[in-house]
Amino acid sequence: CPPLPECSNRISKFANTYGLNLDYNEEKLLEEVFKECNGDEEEDEEAKKIIYGKFIEDYGDHLTNEEKEIVNNNLWMIKHLEEYIDDCSGNGSPGRPDLGLLGNFIRDILNTSEEKDFFERYWQGTGDWHISTSMFNQITSFLNADLPSWNLVNSSVIFNGVAAKQYTYTMLPYTGYELALGTFTFYTDLAGNVIGIYDNYDFDWHSGAPGIGPIVGGCPNIPCEVAPLIEFSNFLVGCTDRTFVNEWQTRFTSIAGFASGAKSYNIFYP
Repeated sequence: CPPLPECSNRISKFANTYGLNLDYNEEKLLEEVFKECNGDEEEDEEAKKIIYGKFIEDYGDHLTNEEKEIVNNNLWMIKHLEEYIDDCSGNGSPGRPDLGLLGNFIRDILNTSEEKDFFERYWQGTGDWHISTSMFNQITSFLNADLPSWNLVNSSVIFNGVAAKQYTYTMLPYTGYELALGTFTFYTDLAGNVIGIYDNYDFDWHSGAPGIGPIVGGCPNIPCEVAPLIEFSNFLVGCTDRTFVNEWQTRFTSIAGFASGAKSYNIFYP
């Protein structure tokens, strides 16, 4: 039987509000909660307890107590995590450190080894990173191939004891560093040679994925500030849910406490 007619809209509104995909059994559980269909906070709180309790009953063995608390405060994650556990076992990438269910899940969303490396360092809280010369040379090659996109910040600074110019640049998707470096600062000597970089990695997707750049050719049909995140989510690969990044941006409620070991860090060269 379908949900009680007088409450079906109320159940749908609750599901939409919290970004949930409710199955038949969950709808039946919510019918009793929403029997008055008042739409008040007390009903919502009771319904949230039911949905969270069912998730923990089915999948709780995969989560630490800290992760359970995060999910409890972000019920929209449930549909993504259920899919990840069911389709990928939640075990993460072979040959990479185990970051726990949530850490493994987010890392598997990232497309490139560079983005995964940068994220692992953040999640494990290992501190500032002086990148290798080979990585610096690779980043420099991307910069030199896109001179018109350099943004001059200061035409007269001292960097490492020499006269320099300061610029910012936003990494594009094809580079592999879009969600690693994002928008970062770099320095050139007065002849225009790149001599150093600086960035701060804090993985704050709540205000937009770091470093998401403009879509080539404009942003048809949707606002430009939204289009890049949609483009990013559309070329995710693997078994992770493709809408997670967009929902992270709009729904996450406790980013400061996302993981106790996570720590923002600075990226340098030299």
